[in-house]
Amino acid sequence: MKIWLNGSIVDGGEAVISVYDHGFLYGLGLFETFRTYGGVPYLLERHLDRLRGGCMELGIPFAMEADELRREITLLLAANGLADGYIRLTVSAGVGELGLPAGDYNAPTVLILAKSLPVVGADALRRGRELRLLRTRRNSPEGKVRFKSLHYMNNIIAKREMLGLMQEREPQSFHLQQQVVQQPEEPSNDQKQHRPDQVQESGNERSLVSSRDRTVQVASLPSPGAEGLMLSRDGWLTEGIVSNLFFLRQGVIYTPCIETGILPGVTRARVIELARDTGYEVEEGLYTWEQLLEAEEVWLTNSIQELVPVTRLSDWDGLERKVGIGEAGALTLELLDMYRSDTEAATL
Repeated sequence: MKIWLNGSIVDGGEAVISVYDHGFLYGLGLFETFRTYGGVPYLLERHLDRLRGGCMELGIPFAMEADELRREITLLLAANGLADGYIRLTVSAGVGELGLPAGDYNAPTVLILAKSLPVVGADALRRGRELRLLRTRRNSPEGKVRFKSLHYMNNIIAKREMLGLMQEREPQSFHLQQQVVQQPEEPSNDQKQHRPDQVQESGNERSLVSSRDRTVQVASLPSPGAEGLMLSRDGWLTEGIVSNLFFLRQGVIYTPCIETGILPGVTRARVIELARDTGYEVEEGLYTWEQLLEAEEVWLTNSIQELVPVTRLSDWDGLERKVGIGEAGALTLELLDMYRSDTEAATL
């Protein structure tokens, strides 16, 4: 594959980055991933605003304008024979002395990579995906708000847990705060007696008691294509390994707030805008796994996969339950249609 490095398109196998680049030595750098539609990057200005803001805070000069970046992406797609692509724009601090920096940087390394987009058929979209609760907790942000940084260890550890590559650990206890911000309405006492997250022991097996008759299975590893969900240190829902989280309950859309330490996703923000513009109520707050289990619909967002329906929720032991009827929900598909219409209008 051809790549774009510091102004030139070169063969990926011939590209060279210094071992003294502080992106390599200290993980000091940021990146953005987005996709093109008809060869045009979608929401590019928003991705650049987030990238520039992070670079400014880290003392990394980055002044590339959107029009220049569009031109370079067009050339890179053509060099790789792609009409559209998955784009990753990386800005690292650049070469420095061995040791922590004493001031701002002056010559960042800028890299653009492109590859083919994943193909998701209508049947796969309808079936949706599994969302697996992980033992790995979301770490605290690097600054006031989480950067999309080269320091990706937390996400990698979570991915390794998903693949069964981590050593078995005891579940971490939840130290939940007493005050919940904008959480869904609490069920009545009668409803609590029939909570679908009640667990019964029977020999060596466990089953989930559900008044809604949702099937539960026990699985050792997540299903192919599943996403992992991390909680905060305090036990709140945060985000997936590569996605932001939404769920619907009683006509209200909920999504974890930025204060939980999540990445302020560009696609997340656009989906919130589209939903509110259409008249849906969207609340950002602090929510629990038990509240997610009560959701009528669940979906994930990221810039490459757009909106991804979640039709199965499973805990870290593999105990699984359906979301709704076990297929992509009506609101999820409605928002996906709106999102795709927006990509067409924005990239004409």
